[in-house]
Amino acid sequence: MRRCILPCALVVLALAASGPLAAQVLSGTVLRGEPAVPAVGVLVEVRAGPRAMERPPLRALADARGVFRLRLPADADSVFVRVLRPGFRPHVVPPLRVADAIARPLRILLGEQPVTIAQVQIRESRICGPRAESAAWQLWESAQTVLRSIELTEKDPSISIWTVEFQGEASESGNVVVKDSSIRQVPQIPPLPPAYYDSLSKFGYIRRSNDTTAYYAPNATVLADEYFVQNYCFRVVAEDSTPRGLVGVRFEPMRTPRVTDIAGTFWLDAESYLLRQIDFDYVNTPPTHRTPGTGGYVLFAQLPSGHWILSEWSTRMSRSVLTRDPPRRTTRLQDGSVFQNRGRPPAFPYPLRWSQALWARSQVVYRVQQDETTLLFDASADSIARREIRRRPPGTPPR
Repeated sequence: MRRCILPCALVVLALAASGPLAAQVLSGTVLRGEPAVPAVGVLVEVRAGPRAMERPPLRALADARGVFRLRLPADADSVFVRVLRPGFRPHVVPPLRVADAIARPLRILLGEQPVTIAQVQIRESRICGPRAESAAWQLWESAQTVLRSIELTEKDPSISIWTVEFQGEASESGNVVVKDSSIRQVPQIPPLPPAYYDSLSKFGYIRRSNDTTAYYAPNATVLADEYFVQNYCFRVVAEDSTPRGLVGVRFEPMRTPRVTDIAGTFWLDAESYLLRQIDFDYVNTPPTHRTPGTGGYVLFAQLPSGHWILSEWSTRMSRSVLTRDPPRRTTRLQDGSVFQNRGRPPAFPYPLRWSQALWARSQVVYRVQQDETTLLFDASADSIARREIRRRPPGTPPR
């Protein structure tokens, strides 16, 4: 029996590897312009299988040659492909049978159809959930494409990112007086389960456990998730409240939050509709954390390689110092001096007092490298001393 089990198992595995499951790989090349050149860094989105449109899509970034590869599910019978570029309308490939799609690599030539938003649409009221004809939704979809591209960049094992992390006292405007800093390489972190992000809606962005309070800030995965679309409302920011050269999309919780939530603004370039920055504030915060200025910002940059990165972020937290001091007894001695000693704890709770300030934790990307040979991004890497780091206003190019 022992002699038979191993050879038989090898035969079964070999047959399985040569069957249709190993062949379900969709590949292709994405091109743009005339003459056609590789569309580097565009986001390819594929839905496949029975009830494909109800399934989460598969996504990949086109590489330096415009090439992408995606492994399809075993039960896939049809394929629906979209190519997404920030600032352009989605390029939709006609539906394909799996057998035809995998027989030879696809060749996709993108059309140049930039997003255009009529000025009259800017006056619309807020919308909740997707509504394709609205200006706010078109802008949000362009921002969402950038966020999903960042997700894939962060999962790419060939990309190495170094950052400067610093923390210190903050002002309401976002400036930080640095107290401590360090340089480190961002590790490749496996994707977290969806339940981790669902907990933000159940337990909130500020959580207290014993004597510790944890502040959570939204990352690309949180903001690009379909849950975010379904539970927030969007509206275009009025022109007189928008920095020059930008257009803003305000997002707010759809319903009054029961726990601490976030609200803020996506800032996009007014001509290209590329995402530049996100500002956010905490809403419905606990009473002891209602310090003016709590919130944060996230900045984005596109590298010459076509990759998108989260180039800088900062979170401002309420630094509350809680004290519960019992009353003191005083005893006058014979020499006239006063002696103080703590009395026995009273039966009623001590009065709660707190002093509030702002404390920030921030991060700046200063180096991005690919395959240990290609330098994709290189900024000033000098160590951050004990100095004030001024927050850059929306639209300012990265360091």
